Amino acid sequence: MPIPPWAPYALLLIEVLLFFRHVLFLPDFVIPWDIRGYHLPIAWFTAESFARWELPLWDPSVYCGRPLYANLTAQLFYPPTVVAISIYNALGLGSSEALLYVLEWQLVLHVFAGGCFAYLLGRQLGMDMAGALVCGSAFQLGAFFSSQAQHLGAVNAACWLPLVWLLTLRRRWALLVLALAMVFLAGFPAVTSAVFGAALVLAVFRRNLKLVVGVLAAIAASLALSAVQLLPTLELSRLSVARYRADWMGTGGGMPLASLISLLAPDYYGLFDLQSYRYPHEVSQMYTYSGLTALVLAGWALWRRAAGAEMFASLVAVFALWMLGASTPLGAALFGLLPAFVKSSIYLEFALVAFSLSLAVMAGLGAWHLPGKWKVVAVVAVAADLIAVSSGRPFNTARQSADPGIGDSHVDGREEITRIMRQLTGQATPPFRIDTMEESMGWAMGAPLTAVPTASGNDPFALNSFMEARREFVKGERWGRYYEVADLAAPMLDFMNVRYVLSRREWDADLLQRAHFRRVRDLPGRIVYENMEVMPRFFLEGGTVRVISYAANGFTLETETPRPGTLISSEAAYPGWRAWVDGREAPLLTVRKAFRAVEAPAGKHRVEMRFEPSVLRWGALLSSLTAVLLVIFWRRGL
Repeated sequence: MPIPPWAPYALLLIEVLLFFRHVLFLPDFVIPWDIRGYHLPIAWFTAESFARWELPLWDPSVYCGRPLYANLTAQLFYPPTVVAISIYNALGLGSSEALLYVLEWQLVLHVFAGGCFAYLLGRQLGMDMAGALVCGSAFQLGAFFSSQAQHLGAVNAACWLPLVWLLTLRRRWALLVLALAMVFLAGFPAVTSAVFGAALVLAVFRRNLKLVVGVLAAIAASLALSAVQLLPTLELSRLSVARYRADWMGTGGGMPLASLISLLAPDYYGLFDLQSYRYPHEVSQMYTYSGLTALVLAGWALWRRAAGAEMFASLVAVFALWMLGASTPLGAALFGLLPAFVKSSIYLEFALVAFSLSLAVMAGLGAWHLPGKWKVVAVVAVAADLIAVSSGRPFNTARQSADPGIGDSHVDGREEITRIMRQLTGQATPPFRIDTMEESMGWAMGAPLTAVPTASGNDPFALNSFMEARREFVKGERWGRYYEVADLAAPMLDFMNVRYVLSRREWDADLLQRAHFRRVRDLPGRIVYENMEVMPRFFLEGGTVRVISYAANGFTLETETPRPGTLISSEAAYPGWRAWVDGREAPLLTVRKAFRAVEAPAGKHRVEMRFEPSVLRWGALLSSLTAVLLVIFWRRGL
């Protein structure tokens, strides 16, 4: 009886559903860390903007404002994320828990897509169905996806790698451009660089100059197609602390050599129990387990001298060197040769995706060369091995009850905390801001969820000018993105409209008196301190300011003053903001290093500020022109 053509894909889907069974089918389980603490608040803000038929251009709730559209990690122009958020809105689900569940399904389906693409790659390389299935299973259940599940953008970008290799081998240039553009728009530069680099390395190993040139041209065209995101991101990178990331990375980072032990002994360092883990590196950087069965099959492919086995074994070695980075002398030396702008956009450890795929291909080649009766055993054994060992581990599965985090209706699972903080900050329009001192980091990025604006944040694209101003009352290096309050008495804290500071400990009465703070509320697990010298969000010396309307992408004020003055705001300055006084455009000024201001004439006047970034229009135009050319090439069969 012939096997139906859909059967391999059904089997790959079943494997993925089994791997993520806790997250998808049991209500208390979630994917941990960044997908909840970083991606969810951004997706929430995006969903609310879409519901108002607006683009989420500017988020005023974090860092005194940030250009969200320019932050590629927001995935604003990545079609699968746009579709996922639109589905969430269409269903009217209306809670952060539901939105997180939608994002988790989005991620899991990308893992499944990666497995399908790897299966097709195996078929392209000449494998039979069993060999290709082993290739797909070993990739989708392997080290990269199992250890990096928290990074939504990384998983989204990584799933396209086998398709990129497949289209490179087939020389389908138009489709390759589209696939590479999807990799970039997925919003994780480290994986983007790994995928782009892996495509080039594959072309080089094929020893075909035309193939190398074709891949380089496809990469360039994909960036042009992605210009709607690329141009704003380049502008933001230049103006944010991202420009200093190379300083922070030092010699280049990468996975430690010790991580290779987990290829054979996955829990050697206690990775499966974070209470006992003591190694200095992040847990997800220590996991390289790709399956003992897959390793045996890869060795079998070399032993049988399967076609392509030596080349892919060489690729495994190349990508292992890449992902280990400064852990090897050669890796450290090569990283030191890279220009700063390249260093700042790559984390070498994410070359694990290319390592995982190369090893999966070798495993597939080994299964292909097994005797007939052992092929089915190999398919089942590879999947069972990886599901049994890697599924349900701390880096891909967590109990929400153990760490409720921050949602749209609660903080640490307590609804009264959110309700009271909204009441306190909501005494003004727009709301007063908060900050933290020895408190949860969740407030920094959870502001879109809690509707409690903050002068803090935890974003790799934090505006450099704003962080320079913030360092007047915090301690940290210039490349940092998250720092708590260190000096309560700093005037800049007053200027930023920070009326409340939250802390988990009691402060000395003398400190409070010197800083003009008072203890105003006790909440579960924290204390709220009020700033008695806080300045209003908008200030006009000798005059008055009334807020007529305030929204994310713009606001309208009414000023009244007996003499000309400067209307000063604690709203972050950024290219694209424009101002009008009584309908006439007026030049925007920058005060206190990082904030917007405009000259206000004497008398009563209407002042408007709107965010209309021209770089977005130019990027959209370039993307549109490239898309037209791409369609022309595709119709010509290229």
